[in-house]
Amino acid sequence: MPLALLARQDLPGLQQVPDSSIVIVDPGRNAQVRRVVASSATFPLHKQARWPAGASAQFHFKLYDHTEAGWPAAIYVPRLGGAARLSLNGVPVTSSETSSGPLLASLNRKALQAEGNRIDILQDGAPGGIGLGGVYLAYGEVGSSSVVHLELRRTRLASLLQIAGWIGLIAGLAGLLLGAHRLASGSGIAIAASVLLPALIPALANFHMGAFKPASLAIVLVLLAGCCFVFSLRKLPGTLGVICIGLGLVGISAPMAIILAGFAGGIAESSLPMALYVAACLALFLAIGMPCLLLADIRQFFRSFRETQNRVKQQETIIMEQETALHLQISEKAVLQERQRFVRDIHDGIGGQLLSLLLRARSGMLEMTDVEYELQRGLADLRLVVDAMDQVGSDLEGALAVFNTRSRQQLETANISFEWNQAEELGPYSLGARQILSLYRIMQEAVSNSVRHSQADRLEVSVHPAHDIRALEITISDNGKGFDMTQNVVGKGLQNMRTRAAQLGAEIKWDTGEHGTIVRLYLPTTPTN
Repeated sequence: MPLALLARQDLPGLQQVPDSSIVIVDPGRNAQVRRVVASSATFPLHKQARWPAGASAQFHFKLYDHTEAGWPAAIYVPRLGGAARLSLNGVPVTSSETSSGPLLASLNRKALQAEGNRIDILQDGAPGGIGLGGVYLAYGEVGSSSVVHLELRRTRLASLLQIAGWIGLIAGLAGLLLGAHRLASGSGIAIAASVLLPALIPALANFHMGAFKPASLAIVLVLLAGCCFVFSLRKLPGTLGVICIGLGLVGISAPMAIILAGFAGGIAESSLPMALYVAACLALFLAIGMPCLLLADIRQFFRSFRETQNRVKQQETIIMEQETALHLQISEKAVLQERQRFVRDIHDGIGGQLLSLLLRARSGMLEMTDVEYELQRGLADLRLVVDAMDQVGSDLEGALAVFNTRSRQQLETANISFEWNQAEELGPYSLGARQILSLYRIMQEAVSNSVRHSQADRLEVSVHPAHDIRALEITISDNGKGFDMTQNVVGKGLQNMRTRAAQLGAEIKWDTGEHGTIVRLYLPTTPTN
């Protein structure tokens, strides 16, 4: 690509006027073309950027017929800093131009002198300063065709560079948001902004407009930005990484070519091809390199996103396992605590009952029928305690089934008929093992009280959802003699039932009298812990 743009064969019929042959002078009075003599104060072309802003200037060089092609047919200036007029030997050739370039003026051979001809380009002052982007001599139809070709290439490349600048800017801003390669994205944004806002760096405007006016700031900026781009991507893996680094090196080659041409003394001989080369390199870098970098950032973003999701899922799995283990530990601890309470019940309740029975038997104050009755009561209590420790888990229906079986055995032993009524669907009830144990003990206490104190011959248990409130209603009723609620006839049994019901967030009621005793327990849908 550099060889194709810099080779002289690309410009058949065109010859550039050396910059060293062009001087700048102040125009004459009323901005007229003045004659330049040896004593005139001149200014070299390569220092035209220092010309006062807003001041008119006259560019002057000599035209000699010393080529095999003879006299040139036209003069071609790729870019001008402001409106300009061209004169041949002091005679105007063109009228005032309103654009900043290009300038193409045909030369009348009849107006040419045999020895030497003066070419003057009078440029009006412009806010941005004067500027002359090289002067070319076109010879014959071949030269005219080369001018048309260069103009077409220059305008297309200028449009392409503008589009590439926007693409690079948008891709760079998106890359900054993703944050994978902020240094590379920032470097691309700097180059894109220099292309889109040539007022910041005038030399870049000269590049893509087809002229070449070296500026140290532009060269250093593009070179540093390109180096930062390549350096930040040196570890980017995959095909996209290779493409991005390669296009970054293409971008670096633009300022490097300017520097090398300057050292080689070839800037004055190839300013237009050099400008086209710089514009092509920058367009290639911005239009392809920056989107490839953005694509690499997007791929890395989604890769990181998937990795983050996997880590989150792993953490969620660990947390769920820990929660399950914690709930199991809490449940086991609750069961253990309940078993300890059952052991205390055996020691304090059944143990105390047997000790009392033993003392009465030793004193000779106890009949055999009383011994049999007391032993039956103790065995029944022991059976219920063992069932609560070994059979009750965290399944409500399973606990009710165990209670049904054991209560039936106890009541049949005591010659009490037993009836169990349970709804097919109990509804959604969230109960833990400790809560089911509390419920089991409430029902156990109610049945035990009926067996001990009611003298009933029939007991009924009903389990079904309540109709008016969202609760499970459990009713335990007998046809015994009842008791006085104002007297503590059952020891701490009623108080224990109230305490356990409160722990469940449930409501417990008693209805007792001559017709018997009814215990109603209303268990909410989601009881408290």
